[in-house]
Amino acid sequence: MKRFVLAVIILFLLLTLPAAGQAPASLQSLAIKLWPEYDDPRLLVIIDGRLTEAGQIVAIPVPADAFINAVATAGDDGNLINTDWTSTETPDGGSIVTLTPENPFFRVEYYVPIETSGAERRIRFNLPAGYVSADKATVEVLLPPSSSNIRHEPALETPPAGPSDAVVLQRNLGAVEGTQEIRQEITYDNPTGALTIPDNPAPPPAAEPAAEAAPIGSFSPQGSANPLIIGLAAVAVLLIAAGAYGLWRTRLPVPEPEVAPVRPADQTGKRKRGGRIRTGRDRFCRQCGKEFGSEDRFCRYCGTRRL
Repeated sequence: MKRFVLAVIILFLLLTLPAAGQAPASLQSLAIKLWPEYDDPRLLVIIDGRLTEAGQIVAIPVPADAFINAVATAGDDGNLINTDWTSTETPDGGSIVTLTPENPFFRVEYYVPIETSGAERRIRFNLPAGYVSADKATVEVLLPPSSSNIRHEPALETPPAGPSDAVVLQRNLGAVEGTQEIRQEITYDNPTGALTIPDNPAPPPAAEPAAEAAPIGSFSPQGSANPLIIGLAAVAVLLIAAGAYGLWRTRLPVPEPEVAPVRPADQTGKRKRGGRIRTGRDRFCRQCGKEFGSEDRFCRYCGTRRL
């Protein structure tokens, strides 16, 4: 019986490790970004890494209910471009994304549902040991501006105020060994469910209520004319103007009808991601303020995704 249990444990470890005998990828830096309710009600997870040497095999585990949004590497011009990757299912229903970046910098980006209970949101992130080691690693959390009652474990710090109104928290992990796991839990309230980057602009403010009109036939102490008389005069002026316009229109020559040319469906300025169609793209990076190139999908200076 003991031998059977030991065999099951060994089999489980072999299936969950990046590859049999595969050492963790060696990174110069690792940045884990957790952005709940950013442009989607789910949690956006961005894992950025810079290899000590290009061409290494990188394996990143993702949860069972994750939607992989992008797997990319930096090209020679510094722009992020899609790269080939494979997915291997794990016994717990999750998967392992494996890629071999041709350039040192790589990114794995996915969405995962958020635990909710009324207004409360709870995030539980865990990068198991055995996948990466890094000379320096950081965790960044970006919460919607409407967040309140924020709790986190391990503790996060608030950096100097940035250009965004969102709540930014971060943690410097220092060097991370291949045998070390990285976990982070965040709990906060968001009663309105507002996103950091909403899909639709906020509704315009309500118009100021109009001043209450005086009753018909009432006399104004300032000596103004009776409202009924003013209204009748305005209607008369409108009727005269409408009649004059109609007479002028009847004397205009009737132009020959023109057939409008057939135009192909407009497909410019639209992109689809995660089942949603969105219009327009940022001209400047939301993180560092640098201007995007016409074909850029990510900021070539800081790696932030273009929206």
